[in-house]
Amino acid sequence: MKPLTRIAIFSLKEYAEEGNQLDTHPDVPPRILDLIYAKERESAERKRKRKTSDSEGERPIKIINVLPGPYNHALMEGYFGSSSESDVAQTKRSDDLRIPKPRDKAPEAYCLWHCAQINDPNWKAGFREACRITMDACLDLRHVYADQNVDFYVAQGIKIGIARSWVGDIRSWADEVEVL
Repeated sequence: MKPLTRIAIFSLKEYAEEGNQLDTHPDVPPRILDLIYAKERESAERKRKRKTSDSEGERPIKIINVLPGPYNHALMEGYFGSSSESDVAQTKRSDDLRIPKPRDKAPEAYCLWHCAQINDPNWKAGFREACRITMDACLDLRHVYADQNVDFYVAQGIKIGIARSWVGDIRSWADEVEVL
């Protein structure tokens, strides 16, 4: 068995600090067990895929075609506001983002990741509220990342710093969880 992830350890710590008993395996709540087992399943699946890929001796080749143009006019429009070009840029930004959890569980895991990095209870409450808003709106973290819509959260009472971190740190979280 592999060592526990930071998120699992943090969840166990918080659970114990709430006054709950953690003496034996049955004392661990199902939501934390789900985190632990999901990580093990993901690791086994990645290992299996890697082994299959290595045995075939082939890796997928990614080809990106870029057409020349004066000063890359099409790209500049995407940066400066043409809505259709901007939509394409947002889609491309999130196309390669892989969220390593089920869509309905990812916001909770992402929230735990944020809370594991801070001590202030007000900040933790802010991240939990951002998570609740995301879940209530049935937002996939890929959508949150692609839209980069901090104002959506601020309009619902989330402090600007929490909202910016919630919207902007998704790729860092996904990359870190993917490596674990």
